[in-house]
Amino acid sequence: MPYAVELHGPEGEQLNTYSSARFPIGTKLIQQGGRTYRFALNGGATLVRGDVLQGPANVANHVGLTAAAMAAGTRAPTQLLGATAAVINEYAGGYASIQITPDGGSMYVIDNHAAVLSSGTITANLAQGYNINTAWTTDTRVDFVHNPFRGVIEVPVTTITQAIVGVAISVPTTGLYCWVQTGGPATVYTSGTQILGNPAAYIQVAGAAGPPATFATDFVIGEVMRVGTTTNWSMVYLRLE
Repeated sequence: MPYAVELHGPEGEQLNTYSSARFPIGTKLIQQGGRTYRFALNGGATLVRGDVLQGPANVANHVGLTAAAMAAGTRAPTQLLGATAAVINEYAGGYASIQITPDGGSMYVIDNHAAVLSSGTITANLAQGYNINTAWTTDTRVDFVHNPFRGVIEVPVTTITQAIVGVAISVPTTGLYCWVQTGGPATVYTSGTQILGNPAAYIQVAGAAGPPATFATDFVIGEVMRVGTTTNWSMVYLRLE
């Protein structure tokens, strides 16, 4: 699998959408004024320009897994998944994260894998430079977590299900590749009364940013550059990189 790179691209590239992965998922595009973008795959409904996006939700049957015994140095660990299938390369560019020791604290980038049936075994071919640090035992617990840009969706109402990754700047349908903005001046859908220079945050309103009510639940994505009225759009200096 090709790995994400950093590009300095021409104006207009950030608005393009593609039917195939023209760049590796997560590739960073840098443009003038501090604007940065990441190459992503739309995993849900047609994106809405200016809406706040999150990564794909974890699959409940692919996390917290009891590890198979695996020797240190292994570059293609095998692991029994729960009763949810995985499509080919669903976790390509994503991660195998070890939450309970032995090998706790390790994280491995996955290069590729075949399709896996429900309750089947995944062979996770690790990316170049990775091999298991410490032998796994049945005490080890493994989480399979997607690349955060492989299957982006609009942040939902009330319950966010993955990390916030950017803002939509185009309107690709499901399964199309696109750029999402992660840094610099951006036009963002607004809910509530923004204040110039103050933080803009995900505030548990679908796709929207607004003034944070509590930092316990509202995740700051940047600062307000120009105040727009509620249910319209404000300028925000994004800080998601």
